[in-house]
Amino acid sequence: VDIVPSAVSDIRGSIVIYVRSVLEPGATSRMQALYADKQVEADAIALDDYCDEQGIDSVDLVQMDIEGGEIFAIEGMRRGLEQGRYKAIMLELHAGKVPPGRLEALLDLLRVSGLTVYEFSDTSVLPLAEGMPESSNYVMALSADTIAAIAPDGRIEALDIPRVF
Repeated sequence: VDIVPSAVSDIRGSIVIYVRSVLEPGATSRMQALYADKQVEADAIALDDYCDEQGIDSVDLVQMDIEGGEIFAIEGMRRGLEQGRYKAIMLELHAGKVPPGRLEALLDLLRVSGLTVYEFSDTSVLPLAEGMPESSNYVMALSADTIAAIAPDGRIEALDIPRVF
């Protein structure tokens, strides 16, 4: 495991991170949070750039819960998405923290990249062919190869997702 002291984003350079140190400590975000009480500058890198520099052609799993910053991180993965680099992506979506329409655009980018998007919770996995999740903030996007590997019959809905990953 290599620890990289950078935020994942859509750009390489310096970005502002908003910090909530009193209410919900640790919930930092690139999106200006309602209860942020300070901001810090952080180095950032696009995941595609990092993978290119490290010679990483294939990524089995990307898991993100970055308080609304997912929209920037996925943009920084656009080239790799188009090339099929990312096999499985799990996200917690934060609809209340991003401008309207941005999360829908993120999910559409995953879909047009050839990934199948699912909404999942502790009790169910449902295909999400369009739009936003209705009963959960959690989604995953899987390549056809990943679906075949974890559910040869194609029935993702029958899997115990927390146990698979």
